Parts: sequence; structure tokens; C-alpha cells
Amino acid sequence: SKVYHWSMDGARAAVPCRVRWACRWLCPLAVAIILVTGKIYNRANGKSLRVERIIPMKDIPRRLTNDLSIRIPPENDDSDKLKYNLKTLLGSHRGNCPVFLVLSNGTSPGKRILVGKELFVTPDYELFDAIRNLFGENCLVINNAG
Repeated sequence: SKVYHWSMDGARAAVPCRVRWACRWLCPLAVAIILVTGKIYNRANGKSLRVERIIPMKDIPRRLTNDLSIRIPPENDDSDKLKYNLKTLLGSHRGNCPVFLVLSNGTSPGKRILVGKELFVTPDYELFDAIRNLFGENCLVINNAG
């Protein structure tokens, strides 16, 4: 068996994990960034990881996003154009993930409004980038299912 080093949130250092031949299919030779969730156990012969889920990086938004909140800036000259572009963007990423619009007048925290089901989305990195390009870097809140 080979020893692989995994770095996990909350761990003080990378944890060496032994991968036996029976589990080798989980670790393809191609390099890919993945999210591994599970539990770390302290054993007499070292630490072990019981893997509960392995999620490829590209699937993380789709599999772990509960809902999206988009902060809409206060009214300006381009408001109608921005709203039209957002509706088009959400429509092109149709799915089952709820989307909330957070409307603010600039002084209050804002009112959170759920869009219609026809504008629910399938979250992905392309969608996140497009929303940020429309409304700015801090406009998107991604609520994760964990």
C-alpha cells in the first residue's frame, strides 16, 4: 500500500493515510482536486480516516449548495438592464436550487425575496462568476448544505 497525505480542516498537520489495493479505484492516477468528508479516528497504530463522501471539485457547488442569495445594489441608471441580464443568466442555468434576491436601499440590511421556481438554478462556478461580474465581488452568498 502507498501512503498519501491528506490535509483536513481542523487538523494540525497533514494526516498520512494508507490506501490498500482494494481501495485503489478511489484514487485515480490523474491529478484532481477533490473534497473528502469523513471522520478521523485515533488508533493505536496511528490515525485513520473513514471516508463518507468523495466529491470532485467541479461538482461541489451542485452537490453542496442549499440556496443562493444575490445582493442587488440600490437603484441606478442600469437597474433595468442588470435585472434583465440576471433573469437571462438564471434562466440559462435552470435547476432546483432556490435563489433569493436581497434588495437594499443602501441603509438597511435588505429584504430577502425568493424568485419563482422557473428561475431556480443548477449552481456551478460559471454561474457564480457571471453573477459576480454583473453585481460585483461581494454580491453573492452561497448557503451550503454541508
